Amino acid sequence: MQKKDLQSEQLILKAARRVFQRSGYGGARMQEIADEAHISKASLHYYYRSKDKLFHTVFREDIRLFLIPLIGILRDPSLSLESRIRTFVGSYMNTLLENPGLPLFIMQELSSNPQRLISLVEETVPGVEGRPVDGYTGSDASVGGVSNRESSDSTSKEANVDEIPLLAAFIRQIEDGMASGRCHKVDPEQFILSMISMCVFPFIGRPLIKVLLKKDEQQYRDFLVRREEEILLYLLRILYTNDKPKDNSRH
Repeated sequence: MQKKDLQSEQLILKAARRVFQRSGYGGARMQEIADEAHISKASLHYYYRSKDKLFHTVFREDIRLFLIPLIGILRDPSLSLESRIRTFVGSYMNTLLENPGLPLFIMQELSSNPQRLISLVEETVPGVEGRPVDGYTGSDASVGGVSNRESSDSTSKEANVDEIPLLAAFIRQIEDGMASGRCHKVDPEQFILSMISMCVFPFIGRPLIKVLLKKDEQQYRDFLVRREEEILLYLLRILYTNDKPKDNSRH
């Protein structure tokens, strides 16, 4: 693809992303996307002949941006439990701050057509429905710069990293922490869901929360920037039996 065509396509994708996040798949119109990109509808159809194809392209890009780095963090065998929590929360919050409209857009699509969204995730995300990480299919597959062969993780010795259930390493670390007495007795799945919810809800509920807290746009962004440390403070207190867990274990 020529440079001019590539620049035009990127312009269209950025415009389409804004329209889809504003209007959802059902409410978006090709004419609206063309207007947003400041091009004719005929020019838009030259690159994308249907709204469905355009939506698939935009959503795949968003999923790659949003989920794939987090999947690497969840599966990385080199991370200790506390490091995994800190890295996940930090990466998640930074991604959401840069793309604040994405969580609500995903929730809207899950509500209106969950199967379409689930199918797109299965097509796009490594390790979902057995789809391997792009470029890695053998025993040398790596996540987070650590190959299976290099990893001391017993599970990754038995299967490719991208074949391991997404939360398996995380859950096992929490269970090991509880067995050793380092962690309180918690339900690992509930803990992980709470961690994700604490990150994403302030973005989904943004309009209402701004009103309740009486904050303008800049004040609310500052509030979200501070949110990361608040989340970590709560999570580590809930999980660990001491207030300042030492991050010197691979468990």
